[in-house]
Amino acid sequence: MIVTLCGSTKFKARFMEVKKNFESRGIIVEMPPVFSKADGIILTKKDVHKLECLQYEKIRNSDSIYVVNCDEYIGEHTRKEIDLAKHLGVGIFYDE
Repeated sequence: MIVTLCGSTKFKARFMEVKKNFESRGIIVEMPPVFSKADGIILTKKDVHKLECLQYEKIRNSDSIYVVNCDEYIGEHTRKEIDLAKHLGVGIFYDE
């Protein structure tokens, strides 16, 4: 099983916790390649587009996505990822 983690890159610590939990159960985990908000990385629009395309490809190759929604925050990019998963029929689960 392959799960792609989605959510705001400001929640890097939670992403790492969730990744560890899934992997300890033998689940393959994909997640954003860069945590720009958490790490203070400034991205150009071109960079953002490339990273979005990479994340979308991970979703296409996944059995499900797991939305890391700390404080019930779901931003614009995460909503696009959820919409893509819905369109593709990929399972969607939310962090509680």
